[in-house]
Amino acid sequence: MGSFLFFLALGLAIIPSIIWLFFYLRKDSHPEPNWMVLTIFLLGAISILPAVGLEKIASYLFRNSIIILIASAFIEEIVKFVAAHLGTWKKPALDEPVDVMLYMIIAGLGFAALENFFFLLDPTLITPLHLVEVSLIRFLGATFIHALASGTWGYFLALNYFSNPEKPNKKRLHFWTGLLLAGLLHSIYNLSIIIALKQESFTLAFSLIVILVLIFINIGNFRKLKKKTASFKKSN
Repeated sequence: MGSFLFFLALGLAIIPSIIWLFFYLRKDSHPEPNWMVLTIFLLGAISILPAVGLEKIASYLFRNSIIILIASAFIEEIVKFVAAHLGTWKKPALDEPVDVMLYMIIAGLGFAALENFFFLLDPTLITPLHLVEVSLIRFLGATFIHALASGTWGYFLALNYFSNPEKPNKKRLHFWTGLLLAGLLHSIYNLSIIIALKQESFTLAFSLIVILVLIFINIGNFRKLKKKTASFKKSN
C-alpha cells in the first residue's frame, strides 16, 4: 500500500467515529472537556491491542467458531469498558449519570476507529474507491455497533448513580446485566454479518434491524437518564 492509500485509509478509518462522536456529543446538555473526550477516545483505540491478544487466546482455547465469535464480542466490550473506566477514574468531569453512558460510547468509537484502520490496510483494497466502499459499510455497521453496545452497557452502569450505596447487589446486577446485554447484541450482529457474507442477504437486513433497535434503545436511555437525573436532583 502506497503512502497516499495509507493516509487515505487512516482518514477513512477515523472519520466514521468522528461523525458519530459529534452526533452523541450534541445530545449532552453539559459538554464534556475536550481533553477528556480525546483521552477516552485514545484509550478506546489502544484497547484493541489487548483485545486482539485475548481473542487469539480464545481462538486457541475454543474450536467452535460460534463460541469464538461470542467470546470475541464479550472481550471487546470488556476492554472498552476498562478503557472508559481508566480514563474517567476519579475525574471531576464525570459529574452526572449521562456522562457514564457517553464516555462508554466514546471508548467504543475509539476502538472502532483503530479496528477500521486495520481493516482498511487489507492488501486487496488497492484503489481509493475500494477503501471508500469498505469505510462506508463500516460507518453504517461496525462503527455503530461498537458505540451502541458500549452505550447500552453504559446506561446500566449509569443507573448505579441512583442506587442506594447500602445495596451493592443492585450495582452488581446493573453491571452484569449491562455486560450480558451488550455482549449478546454484539454477538448477534457479528453472527448475522458472517452469515450474510456466506449465504443469504436477508441476514444483512437483520443486522441492520439490530442496529436500528439499538439506536432507539440508546436514544431512549439518554432521555431516561436525563429525566431521572432531574428528578433525583429535585428530591435531594
